Amino acid sequence: MNLKNLMFFFLTTTTKKLQTPVHFNTPVRFSSSYTKELSNRNDNNNLNIYSILSTRNITGTGLDVNCKIGDSTKILSMKYPELHIYGIDKNLQMIEIARKKHKNFDFLNLNFEFHTGIPTRSFNLIQISDYDDILLSYQKAIILLEYGGMIIYHCKNQNDLMFLEKYLVQHEKSLYTSSYHPNISHYRTGTTLFIFK
Repeated sequence: MNLKNLMFFFLTTTTKKLQTPVHFNTPVRFSSSYTKELSNRNDNNNLNIYSILSTRNITGTGLDVNCKIGDSTKILSMKYPELHIYGIDKNLQMIEIARKKHKNFDFLNLNFEFHTGIPTRSFNLIQISDYDDILLSYQKAIILLEYGGMIIYHCKNQNDLMFLEKYLVQHEKSLYTSSYHPNISHYRTGTTLFIFK
């Protein structure tokens, strides 16, 4: 997908609505048994994630969401040189700096969480950081992710990570067992979630 086509998709509005996001207005609290269960689960996951990442050959198109001045886009492209990566950010000044600093990359001024018109399954890898709404950005990303793709989700803090992970555990089997969202799995290291579709 070239830049002209991608910009067309980003700038075109669509009548098709995304899934209605679920919003939680109350603070998330976790029982000690649930926290322990997640901790045990992810002790094993931490050992496996690096071997999984080393064997995954991701090619195609990538998206760096909330890329700021583009440094994260450059790092991502060094890790996945076979990907053509687009950087997007809602802050126009940041995008202008990114365009000057990293001239070999494509940067667009967009608010990922609220922009419509991007076709489903457009990206093989999506990296998300500095989100406004953790759940809305996840729900948007999973729809845009190609089968066999990966989301790298940099959570702002431990509470956000546990909130998203609890959501994933509760919804992986019930919400994503249709042909549209098959077999979602995730792994954690630090405050970063790796989500596979």
